[in-house]
Amino acid sequence: MHIIEEAAEWDELLRREWYDRVNMDGRHRPGKGESSIERSRVALKEWASVIRVLETGGQIMLLRKGGIAEETRDFRLRSRSFYLYPTYEHQKKEWLKDVYRPHVDETIEEWRPEPDFVTVSAFAEAAEELELHDPAELQRLSALHMFTGDYALQRFRWKPAKPLHLLLVRVHRLKEARKVPVRAAYGGCKSWIELGADAPDGVPAEPVLSGEAFAEQAAEVRRLLGR
Repeated sequence: MHIIEEAAEWDELLRREWYDRVNMDGRHRPGKGESSIERSRVALKEWASVIRVLETGGQIMLLRKGGIAEETRDFRLRSRSFYLYPTYEHQKKEWLKDVYRPHVDETIEEWRPEPDFVTVSAFAEAAEELELHDPAELQRLSALHMFTGDYALQRFRWKPAKPLHLLLVRVHRLKEARKVPVRAAYGGCKSWIELGADAPDGVPAEPVLSGEAFAEQAAEVRRLLGR
């Protein structure tokens, strides 16, 4: 399905009110204006400052290569929907454009070095996954993401034999952020974790961007890439 058609379908689902607020199994069913996307219990580990920008509609893309501890040493999209699990240790202000640097300080204030929990406040729906093989493609997208040009190229050049994965994600903010325990299984340099029972499944959420606004931004990405 074309991404613009898919975004329109998502908004149509949000307008429908024929389903019950709570299903027979006790799971929350969205009401008017709430996200109706089925959520998995998978989470993507991402810098807290990046999540902050995604939650405010500042960008719709994620740039990924596999973490050091990945089984295949390559990035794979594990699930179409996933929670955003904040990480704090490796984010640096000098890697971000000036306007986004305050987000590092803001998120660090909410964190302590050996926390018992982290706060999960959003989940994402991957509308499309694109592979970038040429640094010129990444440079054309400079105005659409929060990273400095030098750091974006650094990400591209790491594991040079592997493409840079660009995810176009529609983010949904939980109406009530939830604390998720920090477990040993969630640690390490890996992209994906299984939250299991820790996932905030029953918390209602709202999309950050309308279907139309998201589709427009996604179309601009594709236009700049010539795809």
